[in-house]
Amino acid sequence: MKTGYSIAQVANALGVSSQTIRRRVKEGIIPAKSYGPGCTRISRDTLKTLKEHGLQGLQAAQTYGYRS
Repeated sequence: MKTGYSIAQVANALGVSSQTIRRRVKEGIIPAKSYGPGCTRISRDTLKTLKEHGLQGLQAAQTYGYRS
């Protein structure tokens, strides 16, 4: 069973476009798990960090050892 949130769900929760989330996943800024074409999931912990600190906060957390 796939766990986590879809790109569309994360985009909606953050108030940004799905394309923004896809781009950040591709750049390695947002960690995600791919289950095949069109099925990418982002963990609950990652979404929580994004909601609390935004993309800049996630980048800083990754720099200082955070792992989702």
